[in-house]
Amino acid sequence: MDTKKNIDPSKINKPIQLLGAWLAGLILVNGGFLGTAITIDNPVWVRGVLVIAAVVNVPVFLAAIFLLQTKFRPEMQEDSYYHDYLLNMSGEPKAKFKLVEDAPVKQPATQQDESVATDWSSYKVLVNPNIRDKEKIVSNLSRLNIPISGEFAQSLSPTITAPAIMFGRGFKLKNIIDLLKAMNGTTVQYVTYGGDEDEVDQYNNEAYIGPITPEYKTHGIPLKELLDAVEKGTLSAEQFYSDIIIAFNDGYEP
Repeated sequence: MDTKKNIDPSKINKPIQLLGAWLAGLILVNGGFLGTAITIDNPVWVRGVLVIAAVVNVPVFLAAIFLLQTKFRPEMQEDSYYHDYLLNMSGEPKAKFKLVEDAPVKQPATQQDESVATDWSSYKVLVNPNIRDKEKIVSNLSRLNIPISGEFAQSLSPTITAPAIMFGRGFKLKNIIDLLKAMNGTTVQYVTYGGDEDEVDQYNNEAYIGPITPEYKTHGIPLKELLDAVEKGTLSAEQFYSDIIIAFNDGYEP
């Protein structure tokens, strides 16, 4: 076979190219079925099966493409548009990926009025009991008056527990900063995003310490980088969610 006509999967990096690959696959598969059917003389029923399969393939492929273009249309957008869609879903305005290093210096978060208690009534903070330094993490949370709502993944192996904290959508800046500070000095080294898995807004207003996230290094942001932004007073909730969402989808770029 002429390799120049092969489909190179590494070059299919846009949703519209995926649809094109599907249609090309339909033509190749049906062409193979019909071409084989022509060459078969006996048994006759095999020719019939191949022809029927080629006919049935067309509505099946078209139905799958229709499903992608309707139910999963947001996921079929290019990365930049899908990023905007995720931000709109989170209620956060658009923002750039990189932390703003040269933004006008605001009052550093460490100098803000800490006498005002942070409201945690709308949020849940859950801790994986298998994470290292659990006692220190719990102590830090208590010191910052962050209530623990419960535990998760109790029965899973500690070896798959990520040294990270996973944020769902909806946290306000002060809550984000308090949680980041609580992780400082512990084994938690990365911050990841809780993308929807089984349902929309699955992790809204929830934070998981020690999530089961194998790709936390490549699809998370180093905690130190965010703490540096907190110290400089350049971190905002919009910037925070923009960064972790893009890292979650496209990978982290130092």
